[in-house]
Amino acid sequence: MQHRIPFATRLVFSVTTFLIGSMVVASGAIAQRAPEDPTIVFSSSQPEGDLWLMDPDSANLRPLIDLRLKADEQPLGVRWSPDGQRVAFHTKLDGNIDIYVVNADGEKLKRLTNHEAEDSWPTWHPSGQRLAFTTNRDGNYEIYTLTANGNVGVNLTNDAAPDRQPDWSADGRMIAFASKRGRTISDVYTMDASGENPLNLTNHRGDDSYPRWSPNSQKIVWTSRRNGTGDLHTMDANGENVKNLTPGPRCNFDPAWSPDGTMLVLSDAPFVEIAVMESDKVVDDVRADGKVLPLGAEWQGSRSPDWFDPDFVVPYAVSPGKKRPLTWSWIKQLGTGIYRPE
Repeated sequence: MQHRIPFATRLVFSVTTFLIGSMVVASGAIAQRAPEDPTIVFSSSQPEGDLWLMDPDSANLRPLIDLRLKADEQPLGVRWSPDGQRVAFHTKLDGNIDIYVVNADGEKLKRLTNHEAEDSWPTWHPSGQRLAFTTNRDGNYEIYTLTANGNVGVNLTNDAAPDRQPDWSADGRMIAFASKRGRTISDVYTMDASGENPLNLTNHRGDDSYPRWSPNSQKIVWTSRRNGTGDLHTMDANGENVKNLTPGPRCNFDPAWSPDGTMLVLSDAPFVEIAVMESDKVVDDVRADGKVLPLGAEWQGSRSPDWFDPDFVVPYAVSPGKKRPLTWSWIKQLGTGIYRPE
């Protein structure tokens, strides 16, 4: 006797098979275009290039793209896209500061903004389909949104004080940024991804800037000059449990987390070299207690590092509760109108 499989069961099976196949194809595409191993991208003005790639231990150093820039045109705000297929940055390529993206193989440089104002400090939404950035196109530094195709969206901050250096949390819910609101030089704020509910997390007379969310969206690392030099600090997402990681005399800035959250990559002054350190360890001198990567004296002036690891690439999806369900969860949600990638 032949049993017929119910239509709903066959539909779910077909959709599941299609999705799994699509994910395999997608992962294959990522493997072809994104780095296959953990890779740090950073900016350094060298004769062979302006953006560079290397392994986290400084091995396999190679140029990503040569824009033939002058020293004062060095790319900054360098960011991997969540899937590792593109790198965003800002630079003064033709006399004006704009935002660009380039593929992970150095091909297909694309200018995302083209405005007489200064557009800078791009940060990717975890979907990889849009960014937030700093611009003064309205006469004041504000944080706007931008699609990955270059369409400028809404003003998220819209405040009389300058707002800069946005960083999107990995869960897509929040944006951290540096602002001169209030009576301080600069504080680290957070706001909803919509721009609502801004909250001052540092509220200190010192200069607090360069905020970066941890991969689990539970902590923020930033640079503070409250002790006279630039020290890396971490705090919980609500501003509590502040910890000075580099209380010594050297200046440390441009921090970024490793994708597993255990390490930080940063710029170490006064020579401005790329360094790595443990994300929860206090070190008086990154050069002595952490590790300044041995690139050589000619690499002084290297900045704006960012860390990608293909083992930590996950699909981005949200449920009505703004949570990130597991792959099987959003397979089961198909047909219910719940699954919607952003």
